Amino acid sequence: MHSQKAVLLARQAGSPQAVFGLARFLAAVPTGSQQTAGISTSSTAHAAEAAPAAAAAAAVGPAELPAGFPADLAAATEGPAALYTERVRSGLYRPDALQQVTVSRLQTVYQDLREAYPPPQRRSGLTLVDHVETKQTRSSWFDGISMLLRSQSGLQGSAGPHGQRFHVRGLYMYGGVGCGKTMLMDMLVEAAPREFQVLALDELFVTDVADAMILHRLFGRLWDKGLTLVGTSNRAPDALYEGGLQRQLFLPFIHRLKESCYIHNMQSPVDYRRLAHHARGTYFLTPDRTALLHEAFLQAGQASLKHNSSIQGASAGAVGHPSPVTIEVAMGRLLHVSQALGSAAMFSFAELCDRPLAAADYIALAERFHTVAVADVPRFDAANRVTAYRFITLVDILYEARVRLLISGDGTPFELFNKVLSQQEARSLDSRAHESSSGSGPEPVVDDHLAFTKDRTISRLTEMQSIEYQIQHAKQHVPQLVLALKDMQLQQQQQR
Repeated sequence: MHSQKAVLLARQAGSPQAVFGLARFLAAVPTGSQQTAGISTSSTAHAAEAAPAAAAAAAVGPAELPAGFPADLAAATEGPAALYTERVRSGLYRPDALQQVTVSRLQTVYQDLREAYPPPQRRSGLTLVDHVETKQTRSSWFDGISMLLRSQSGLQGSAGPHGQRFHVRGLYMYGGVGCGKTMLMDMLVEAAPREFQVLALDELFVTDVADAMILHRLFGRLWDKGLTLVGTSNRAPDALYEGGLQRQLFLPFIHRLKESCYIHNMQSPVDYRRLAHHARGTYFLTPDRTALLHEAFLQAGQASLKHNSSIQGASAGAVGHPSPVTIEVAMGRLLHVSQALGSAAMFSFAELCDRPLAAADYIALAERFHTVAVADVPRFDAANRVTAYRFITLVDILYEARVRLLISGDGTPFELFNKVLSQQEARSLDSRAHESSSGSGPEPVVDDHLAFTKDRTISRLTEMQSIEYQIQHAKQHVPQLVLALKDMQLQQQQQR
């Protein structure tokens, strides 16, 4: 008889009926596989990203755990605590005190499950041939639930000293969006061996009276059979189906939920999805572009202070407000930065490109800040040819360092360089068209080298606005945002 996959995961936002209905199509794995069954597409994407992201983070992330990191998590050798510790150490996850409390709760559930479902005993080599499975079958998590409901004895865990069966209490995590509920629950699923018997249910909420009745009856039977539930929701148990029709009939489910699960509030002031959203972007063209740029700069700087981003040199803006700093440049020179906040800096275009600065200054800037905001970038013509060269050098250096560049400008990247022409382009224009383009406006700059490099700069400015570039930036400078940005990228692809 084939062993039934035990770890079950239904990951789909919506009503319970929607969850249980859509969970049927989640990819089931062969029972002979060494992987956990039922991990959803979202969870699989996280797991796939974790390894390369951790490798990339290792180069820039902390080699040691931050001060104050819980000793019990650091000492864990298996389970979600071990995974979390490894990813904080590598820089993939940012340290978060509230999340650490949640990981500790998940580790308790993991250890209780380990006690209830110890690893199966290996057969000796002499008898192993009698237990080789010759047929691979596929089974879904829904099949496991159905088998459990039909069984007479419930789940078969290990027995206590007096023959009693363990009933492992689960965990119900609730809190606002972006606080990390799903990510942390995924770690339990990733860490769980195949003998564990637990249902992980994401984004539980109830809006329909029929769903409310189904939940009460279904989970009542599952808990009677010994199933362990680990779930997430945006609502506290007492707020589920609040104000719903005939809610009094749903109250027994809430009571049973509190008995069967530890209730854990994950409400956090940090929304990691919002941080990832603010890490996007960045080219402002509207009339209020300067104000929008300044707001984006403040968000980036405050986030880097709030979440312990690595800051070299002086403590810029230590109280959460921009302040001037001076950074060292090669050959002992100094570069003055009028507005610095954490790992972000803001300049006017004139400050960076209308002064006698060179590549060494921009390299020092890229080494000190992972986000640079530049206000009031003009359109280039014969009058500001030198500043165009400096701007191109700045963009090249920031691009190579994967620095996030925020810009407010007088036009799109293409429009900024519309008046920059090569000799051949200038000759190919007929005299009337040339007069039309130069007589009523700024004179074009005819410069073969500038015209050649402008195409690269336009391309790079365009790429630096993309989600793909923001992911590269995060991997190198803020690896804690990689997973959230990947989720956003997946959502964009699904919407196309």
